[in-house]
Amino acid sequence: MKGSSGSNDLFLMIDDRITINPRALLIAEFNDIYIRDRSAGKKRSLKEFAYVYYMADYQSEYNAYGISKETQLGIDIFMDRKYKPDLLVTKAIEKYEKLQETPSMQFLIAIRNRVQKIIQFLDKADVKTEDKEGNPLSPWGTIDKVTKVLNEFENIIEKLEKWEKKVFDEEEDMKIRGGGVLNAFENPE
Repeated sequence: MKGSSGSNDLFLMIDDRITINPRALLIAEFNDIYIRDRSAGKKRSLKEFAYVYYMADYQSEYNAYGISKETQLGIDIFMDRKYKPDLLVTKAIEKYEKLQETPSMQFLIAIRNRVQKIIQFLDKADVKTEDKEGNPLSPWGTIDKVTKVLNEFENIIEKLEKWEKKVFDEEEDMKIRGGGVLNAFENPE
């Protein structure tokens, strides 16, 4: 993926590694991470930028991990399952998310959040045969709820995929020759 870039060119993928675009360092939240890193080759900040990118970029491959994305990134990037981003990294994630937001993106995020909650519900749904006091229960109440969710889930996933395509197409439409990006007030022609 030599030379290809992330969704808004703040992070670049070079030789299968995430790196920061020098112009991104004009943004305080990214510059703060960069200047505090005194390690040789800025290795720590490059890991933190990769973490920011994979956490916040809506096209991140790590979105497949859903709610466990943070843990998986801690393992893959920092080799620490309990890694928690500090204040500077958290602010950079928030800034990166904000820089990507369009109305379509906000809707896509809302759909993704709902899908994760549905998955959590299905994962935790327990067919109970008795109540807290040990009295017999009909399991059909829980089974009916799960069945209803499963029946609707295919439709939800189709809508999610439709909105992802719309958002990705919207981003491609905003790109202009020379690698720039149109702002909201420019005419693409």
